Amino acid sequence: MVVASSLSASSAFLIARYVARDAFARRLAGNERFARLNRLLDEHAWIIIPFVRVVPVPFALNNYGFGLTSISFRRYLLLSEVGMVPMNAVLVLGAGWAIGIVSGPLAAVAAVAALIVIAVAFAGRRAWRQGAAPPHKP
Repeated sequence: MVVASSLSASSAFLIARYVARDAFARRLAGNERFARLNRLLDEHAWIIIPFVRVVPVPFALNNYGFGLTSISFRRYLLLSEVGMVPMNAVLVLGAGWAIGIVSGPLAAVAAVAALIVIAVAFAGRRAWRQGAAPPHKP
């Protein structure tokens, strides 16, 4: 599941980066929301990308969208894995536990992964809100 998620994320990112980015960059040049997203990624990519991986929004849309930003592919993929691995663990082990095919220790691993997902979600939400505040003018 992790390999498939990684290949999917990478493919969409690279398609957006090398097929559509120039056209979208020209079109979104004056767009404040897009500029804000780029600023947030520059400052908080370490939490924004993992956060987006655990939020129930369209996975493909995020991948294409990140490909349009200025974040490097390597950084994007590494940070995506930080969010995708625990989320995949929660989904697979949680589903297995629910139908009775996962042992107690594996269920504990799923619980730890779920706690990591929750922590990432809260940290990402906080970083997003801080980035949403207008810049302070002295």
